[in-house]
Order: sequence, then C-alpha cells, then structure tokens
Amino acid sequence: MKTQPQTSKAYFKNLTMLHGVLLVAQIAFFTAAFFFTDRSTVSNEELNSLFTYLAPVLVFAGIAGSNLLFRKQLAKLMGTAELKAKLGGYLSSLVIKYALLEMPAMLSIVAYFITANYLFLGTAVVVLIVFILDRPSMGKAVADLQLSVAERQKVENPNEEVAEVNVR
Repeated sequence: MKTQPQTSKAYFKNLTMLHGVLLVAQIAFFTAAFFFTDRSTVSNEELNSLFTYLAPVLVFAGIAGSNLLFRKQLAKLMGTAELKAKLGGYLSSLVIKYALLEMPAMLSIVAYFITANYLFLGTAVVVLIVFILDRPSMGKAVADLQLSVAERQKVENPNEEVAEVNVR
C-alpha cells in the first residue's frame, strides 16, 4: 500500500476530527432517540429489567476496558524507536479506545429507545462525558507516549513530518 507523509499539524488535526465525528455521531443518535421515543409508558418490562443491570455494567466495563487496553498498547509502543511508528500506533490505540467507549453509549441509547427508561440516557451521558474529556491533543500524545526531548520538538513543530498515512 502506498503511504504519504503527514505533518504534525495534519496528524493532530485528523485526530481531533476523528474524535469530533465520533462524538457528533453519538450526540445525534442520543438526540434522535430522545425525540423519537414514546415516553408515555415504559414498554417491554423484560428488556427493561435486563438492561437495568446490563447497561451500567457494560458502561463501566467499556470505560475501564478502554483505558486498560489503551495503556497496554501504549506500553508496547514505548519500545518502538521510530516516532512515525509510535504515532501510527497511537492513532490505532485511540481508535480502539474510542470504539470501546462508543459501544456502551450506543447500547444505552438503544436500550432507552426500546424501554423509554431515563436510566439508560443517564448511562449514555456518563460515557459521553468520558468521551468528551478524552479529547486528543498534542500534549496528551506527548505525555501518553513519553516522548524524548528530540521527539517532542519534532511533534511540536507543525511542519515536521511525524507520521505516515496509507493512500488508496
């Protein structure tokens, strides 16, 4: 596959855009479920009782699991010598982390849509808050990857080529 170099500025712009698109998707789904759900009665009591236990457990597991897996993947990246490999791995790690956060949020929203129980909107809001607080930035990347002074200077230079992207 053909690759193209990416500057520090473009790399972090793409990270921010990825985070923003995933956040907007969750908020849009949340909003649609809120406005299109018939809240006059709680429907489907069996699913309501199942989701009452399942949704909070999955939210907790999603938050804890995403952080645990992210830290494990970062530990593997620490042994990598090349900055481009570190930042490529960092992007992959963030995508997995965000997916593990997004899944319980979506499940909670679907549970609300099916049952009209506000508890599930609350669990989705918890995940959305965690997701918002986990916005990527240059400072977080430098801290997460524990970059050396030379690597940090490259990352902080907006015109420095620090990563590669696959081009189709």
